[in-house]
Amino acid sequence: MKSLISGLIERMGSRVKVALCRDALNCIASLLLCGGATQAFAATPAQLAVRANQAYNSGNFKEAMKLSLVCSKEKPKPMWRLYQGMCENVIGVMYAEGKGVPQSWTEAAKWYQSAADKYGDRNAELNLAQMYESGEGVAQDYGQAVRWYKSLAGEGGVNGPQAAFSLAQLYAGGKGIQQDFSLAAKYYSMAANGNLVDANHYLAKLYHDGSGIPRDFGQAVELYRKSLEEGFKSFGDKYECLRADEVALGSAYENGEGVSPDLVEAVKWYSLAAEGNDAQTREPHERLLALQQKMRPDDLEESQRLASSWMRKIQARVAADQEEQERADAEAAAAAAAVQDDYVGPSYLGMVNQGLQNTIARQRAIIAAAQAERRPLPPPIGVPPAAPLSAQNASRTQTVNGATIYSPRSRSTASPVTVASVTPPTSPPPPAYTVTRSPSVLPPGYRLVGTVPSVTSPLNAPDSQSVLTQVNSSRAGMTGVNKLPLPAGELTVHPNGNLTLKASDVTRYEIRASGTIASFTTERQSASFRSDGRISTVHVATMDIRHLANGCGSIVGQSADKNALIATGEHSGYVERTIATAGHIFIQRTYSVAGATYTRTFTNYTYNGVILEHYVPTLYYAPKFYGWAYYPWETPVTSPLAWADAPWWSSYGSYLSPQSAYGSGFAWLTDYILAQTLSDAYQQRIPPINGVDQSPSTQDGGPAADEIASAQSDTPITPELKATLGAQVQQQLAYENAAASGAAAPDIGDLPSALKPRHLFVVATSLDVTTVDEQTCALSAGDVLWLNAPPPDGTSTADLRVASSKRADCPVGVQITVSLQDLQEMHNNLRARIDAGLQELRAKQGTGGLPSAPETALAPPPRPVMADRPTIVDANVAALLDAQRQEAKQVESGIVQIAFGVQPPNKQ
Repeated sequence: MKSLISGLIERMGSRVKVALCRDALNCIASLLLCGGATQAFAATPAQLAVRANQAYNSGNFKEAMKLSLVCSKEKPKPMWRLYQGMCENVIGVMYAEGKGVPQSWTEAAKWYQSAADKYGDRNAELNLAQMYESGEGVAQDYGQAVRWYKSLAGEGGVNGPQAAFSLAQLYAGGKGIQQDFSLAAKYYSMAANGNLVDANHYLAKLYHDGSGIPRDFGQAVELYRKSLEEGFKSFGDKYECLRADEVALGSAYENGEGVSPDLVEAVKWYSLAAEGNDAQTREPHERLLALQQKMRPDDLEESQRLASSWMRKIQARVAADQEEQERADAEAAAAAAAVQDDYVGPSYLGMVNQGLQNTIARQRAIIAAAQAERRPLPPPIGVPPAAPLSAQNASRTQTVNGATIYSPRSRSTASPVTVASVTPPTSPPPPAYTVTRSPSVLPPGYRLVGTVPSVTSPLNAPDSQSVLTQVNSSRAGMTGVNKLPLPAGELTVHPNGNLTLKASDVTRYEIRASGTIASFTTERQSASFRSDGRISTVHVATMDIRHLANGCGSIVGQSADKNALIATGEHSGYVERTIATAGHIFIQRTYSVAGATYTRTFTNYTYNGVILEHYVPTLYYAPKFYGWAYYPWETPVTSPLAWADAPWWSSYGSYLSPQSAYGSGFAWLTDYILAQTLSDAYQQRIPPINGVDQSPSTQDGGPAADEIASAQSDTPITPELKATLGAQVQQQLAYENAAASGAAAPDIGDLPSALKPRHLFVVATSLDVTTVDEQTCALSAGDVLWLNAPPPDGTSTADLRVASSKRADCPVGVQITVSLQDLQEMHNNLRARIDAGLQELRAKQGTGGLPSAPETALAPPPRPVMADRPTIVDANVAALLDAQRQEAKQVESGIVQIAFGVQPPNKQ
């Protein structure tokens, strides 16, 4: 029984930063172990010490001080030395913390010194050593600090590892003593062996640098990894060490120090270290950006998957450790309760249970804090404008889960669409649409002797030649690249009837059972094809080309100065460059859309192990200007948005269905955002040829690709969807105002705040996605999605449903999987459109049908969000994109010529 309680003391003692017997249970255990329990109800220092600690834990510091002083004044006796030392240490702690008495380092040092000198209290010795090191309450004396630290480190015990670690820090830093890395390594090892997890980090650095001990990269990697794994499970608060461990492991894998070089592993660790958005993330962000230029997209995705997997594993360990700790504490409490009935008396039962509950509550709080440091904060709820406009717009407040939620009071002349009337969108019935699937039994383009094998099987040379002759014969009647003959080589047959053709050591073809080509790969080049012979993707050293299911596409390459160059359509794209200025790292994009050029600025952060780019607004406005856009206007205004002459209107006007009148700034902004996004969609589409639409849904009788779902007609944005989106725009205005006024962090309105059930996302650029039943479908700018549920921790994708879409895109109602990067792009587009819309609202208020904003909303001029915003503008981006598109056509022709030895045929 006593050994169990002794184990409890060891565990609890290793977790306190200021050495103090803080739990009544701890003191009772000490009482029992020292044989003083039989006199527990006498007025002894033992009982006084227990009561003092109980009073301290319950927050009754004056009572704790009174009892401790009485305890300390008792005539010293050998049997009470332990408890009188506890009492004097408690007095020192209360003076140090200013609890129950005025804070005084001098008084704290006096009581620590007394407890250490008269009673040999080990907690007081550690506290006194720390004061001599810091010079708080005593004259700074490193010699005295070293003397006390060495005494404690040599004895071991619960304070030994901490004392050894402090000694190691002094020797490593040469603070007040001769710098000696060999002694630092010795004491770091002692601390690490005593399970002080931070010691692993510093010992790893010595092994890496060869300071005081022989250089050993392998041992350094092992210790960095141990520091990370144990650090997450510990109750320490030095997260800086954990981030440094991740950077060190990333560097080890990048440079092959102690491990084989592995850029995938390097990016994994750098991305974990880069999580967050503070000064400590700068170095891992820089290294990540450098490595991204060297890696393929699929390798980056694998790094992110590994990072997410590692975080899930660690979080599971933390949870298991917490559960085991609570179980052990409960057993110790039960044991102490059983013992106290026999030795102490029933009056201690309530004190024991309260002490245990205090312990468990503190442990849970510390674990929660440690976990919070590794994840973004939960999304804020109901952030209001920083200052109300007037009493007429005063807000109601309510408290939900401890957070104050503000809901604005509607005016008598409410907006035609008010927040109160908004309901989450329901899943509408899908319209008629087609799903192009391969038939369940495809007629193979070849015949084998016998049956198709149940396992992947290579064919011998004669069989390969025979089957290949049959395949080429069946391909002669096909279209596109499928009519071109395949070269000779070794064939492998798969159980589903598909074939792999190995034409050389570096050249491989994947062939569907029907004989159509699925993909071609050769040295540093690859291409994939849809079943009708159209190119789907191309990868070469200089660029990646993607053709989407709806016919749109993208080209990712590099400009001459090595900056990313991305074409998003026939008349749209951007240059992306990384810029370091004034101690900050920014990502700047210069866009070219239909000949117009503009820039956007981003910063990197990490969420769920994924590196994301966060949009930085251009301007902050006065609180009352945000309020003017946030609250309903006095009188609804006739639509001042005239798009009838815009090129995109004829294609998407009926899909948008703009409001005829606007009762608020956020309602006007909602249509502005959708209109600007649909204008982008128009520039990203395939241009008609001789007036004929070239989207796949109109060619060859429908979509010509495997497993493609596509809508046969537009499903316009409904008033209900627009009302919900308007409420989100209104909430975003509140976020922007809170950031502008300094009441919240600048990233308060970023993606994590939007990852709520039923939140709407407006697609910003064309992309292919996968449905729940593994079909492919396309999205284009202006399609609307709603989120099923927040993505689980550690995942890089989210599940959404299509709420509104255009012809040839994903049908309404289907569930799809979207990456966090793509959701971030959608959220960035929303924020950027709000940014631009606010500028237009301010410039045009009082004209063209818009109401006038109050003078108090306009008097303070807008101020830049960032004084050091990059000013580089790529004026020639349109020309660069045009040249890239021409190069992409040549690349596609070239890879077909390499694959089949001929120029690609025209589509029949």
